[in-house]
Amino acid sequence: MIQTGKWNLIGGPKESDAPLIIRQKVYLYDLHLNEQETVSIPVKNGFTPLLYVMDGEISLGNDLLQKKDLVTDLDDNLPDITALTKTTVVLFFVDLHAEATTKGLFSGIQN
Repeated sequence: MIQTGKWNLIGGPKESDAPLIIRQKVYLYDLHLNEQETVSIPVKNGFTPLLYVMDGEISLGNDLLQKKDLVTDLDDNLPDITALTKTTVVLFFVDLHAEATTKGLFSGIQN
């Protein structure tokens, strides 16, 4: 059941309680908001937030974000968001210092 106004953990590392296991240091949340609902963006220490607007429009501080817009802040926490229309957003928490590889089938073509 989809709950509005509440962050829902969708995916994360094996040690998380997420229903979808992501084999990287990434957490994925979704949020459904009705018009004029305001919520805070959670903070996960050691991780950088990346907020993507799937559908609708939000205000984030003094900025207006619409469908397909993406925002992050490498230095500070993101401000509260307010839905200007019925909205769905996804929030990634990424460990920018995690080990990465370019080897394997899904890493891109290397010439």
